[in-house]
Amino acid sequence: MIFYEDKAFPANQSSLGMSTAQTKDVKWLRIGTLLKTEKLLANQSASINGLVSSGNFALAINLLHYETQNSLFAYSKKNSKGCHIVVMYLKNGNKKFLVIDDFIPCSQSGSLLFLAAADQSAIGPSLIQKAFAKLCGDYKKANS
Repeated sequence: MIFYEDKAFPANQSSLGMSTAQTKDVKWLRIGTLLKTEKLLANQSASINGLVSSGNFALAINLLHYETQNSLFAYSKKNSKGCHIVVMYLKNGNKKFLVIDDFIPCSQSGSLLFLAAADQSAIGPSLIQKAFAKLCGDYKKANS
């Protein structure tokens, strides 16, 4: 099977916004494979920070009701080819549709570096944060 890869926001150091020294041990894994789940969102909207993320984004995601989080996805099921369309709402009220792949930055041991579902049962929170990072330019800008 051929999987989608986002060339505009590649699974490499440039999408992290950090120096090569800071990212030398980062590996990018397909989140559905890593967590062994097909679910976009858990029934309860609880997200936790990864190894290097700040608490602000997790707090914001946790404040969104399950249906609101679900509405951020153009399609409500996991795409088996790793392609997702996430809707972001801009300050002016307009929507921006962001196409992303499902590669997520992880430590060498496979721990997520950024946002994750609290019980590791869903891939949606990590994908929402990835879309926001793409909108901001990189993960570092999205977390500042």
